[in-house]
Amino acid sequence: MPREKDTRDFSAITRSPLDAANRLAALASQTLTGDHRVEVSRINPLTGTARQINVENAPPTSGSLVQRASDYLNRDAKGAFGYVSNNQPEFVPDAYVQRTTGNRAIVYLQQKYRGIPFFLMNQNVQFENSTTLDKATGDSTPIETELDSAPKIDAATAVGIAASYLSHTEDEKVDHWGQKLTIGPLQVASDYRPQTLSKFDSPSQPTTVARGPFGEEVKAVLNFFNQGRAIRLVWNMTVTMPERIAQYIILIAADRLLTGDQPSDELVLYCSPNMIPSHAIVTGNVFRHNPGLAQRQLVSFPISPTTYPLTGGTLPTPFPPGWWVEKDETVGNCTVAVKGNSTTTFKGSMNGDGLAFDPLQDQGDEQKMLNIFYFCNFMHDFLYMLGFDENAGNFQSIDFTGLGTGNDPVHAHAHPGIVNGTANMLTPPDGQAPTMNMGLVAGTNRHTAFDSDVVFHEYCHGLSNRLVGGRINSQALVEPQSRGMGEGWSDYFALTIQNHGRSPEKTVTGDWVTGRPAGIRRAPYDENYPNTFGDLANLSDEHDVGEIWCAALMQMNRELGHVLRDKDKGHELGWQIVVDGMKQLSANPSFLDARDAILSALQDLEKAGKLQTLTFTEARRAIWNSFARFGMGAQAQTNGPFFTGVTGDSSLPSGI
Repeated sequence: MPREKDTRDFSAITRSPLDAANRLAALASQTLTGDHRVEVSRINPLTGTARQINVENAPPTSGSLVQRASDYLNRDAKGAFGYVSNNQPEFVPDAYVQRTTGNRAIVYLQQKYRGIPFFLMNQNVQFENSTTLDKATGDSTPIETELDSAPKIDAATAVGIAASYLSHTEDEKVDHWGQKLTIGPLQVASDYRPQTLSKFDSPSQPTTVARGPFGEEVKAVLNFFNQGRAIRLVWNMTVTMPERIAQYIILIAADRLLTGDQPSDELVLYCSPNMIPSHAIVTGNVFRHNPGLAQRQLVSFPISPTTYPLTGGTLPTPFPPGWWVEKDETVGNCTVAVKGNSTTTFKGSMNGDGLAFDPLQDQGDEQKMLNIFYFCNFMHDFLYMLGFDENAGNFQSIDFTGLGTGNDPVHAHAHPGIVNGTANMLTPPDGQAPTMNMGLVAGTNRHTAFDSDVVFHEYCHGLSNRLVGGRINSQALVEPQSRGMGEGWSDYFALTIQNHGRSPEKTVTGDWVTGRPAGIRRAPYDENYPNTFGDLANLSDEHDVGEIWCAALMQMNRELGHVLRDKDKGHELGWQIVVDGMKQLSANPSFLDARDAILSALQDLEKAGKLQTLTFTEARRAIWNSFARFGMGAQAQTNGPFFTGVTGDSSLPSGI
């Protein structure tokens, strides 16, 4: 039995809906003052109401654009939407105003009734030059009689009906490449009884129901559903199939009881796929590094594993494709990118080839969200190939291997303005979502979300916080040397990822976003970097401490490149032993602890047969040379991860 279902009756509209809508517009215009008029140019084929109202000679009004838009739909133009005098419309605005490069301002609103949203009934009001009201577009439902907003069944019962429906239906499609995709019936136990986890006291009664046979918990909320011949109260829910192979929007009738002799399928009023198939083409127009290095490029999401800077890196097959872009938003399994502290995401649009994320403004708020989404997903996959996977406590909503806790994608906030610290990453234990904040650099008016130096750096704080001391230890990098290494690891990865395949190498970080060619550190991370381990006692700032660690690791990559006669191979081996070394460290290590863990990781590769003995010997010498160059030689000493008892040394162990 086919799964998709839509009970709306589009034959219920009049044969000449545009004429009818314009009659309403003419009536509405009679109530407007002066030369203010409205004209309908598009209609909704289900409701017969206006989908676009062109506005002429709207008088200037005071107040914010959000307030003006709300007033216009809820008061001035209500007649054009079919509202009679004793029924007030309820269009609730989004607080954020969107803008285009042509200086058009757009306010988005959702239709509600007594606080309950209408399914798929949304409007926007547009202002030319950010001041002159020009048009209103979208969908709405006229309300002529009072609607009953009290549900006859609860959300848990509705979820049970949805589960039953999915258990004897299936979905079969052919993708863009001509391949067949079959999503079979949901496997539901005979004793399944949905359990309510939480319910909020609001008119729409948002409810969370336990996962049960689904791929994740089910969120349900009351909606009104215009079927054409009737307006129904429904439970609107999004359900995810196991292993996240598909997701569906399902509407279950809430305005009538389920009787014993009534098939439950009759209460399923709507079922539609909510997830872009894994084979759909998804592209994004992004800055690969920063706007100063190159213009935006159109990139396919996800990036093919073969294009990452890891010739030997692998991803599990099949790896979650498409970065799990949900619907058409910057929301995925690994990253949720939003504007500021809101829940506003960037929405792409469908074209002939698939879903495209192509912001109109190349440095606007939408581009910030898209770029941070791209950078975080890039880092997720890159580090996954190095071993920062589910078992290691990486950042994923769904852990497909079952080895991690899940429910912790990176929540990436692209703030329109300045944020505390300019950029930061907060990483709680595995199973709790980390928070990344990217803000504006006021001195240059450049945004950190566009700079891979910054986003890669902050993402790697998540790496070190999850790996060092184990994924559930959130206090593993709090001591002075440990905290400094957290900064050093982040600079190291941010720069060396960009140096793979690049010559000459990049040795300064934050140069574009700050507008300073020398970047934000005290000296370039080249072979002449001046400070060493013995200088730690004179330092206090964790970033200054981290510079020494980063300089040593970057030198290690160079030396390994010489040994392997390929600088990019040097990066790849360096990255692997650094990540493997992190996994070996206990909480709050010293520089010397981390040095030894890297050497141990190298030896593990040789013992496992992944590194030839001659190469291992030469690589070990190269690593010791690098650490000795920066004062972490064989005789270096420290009193744990503190700054006391630090003694630098440049000697090599005997036999090296």
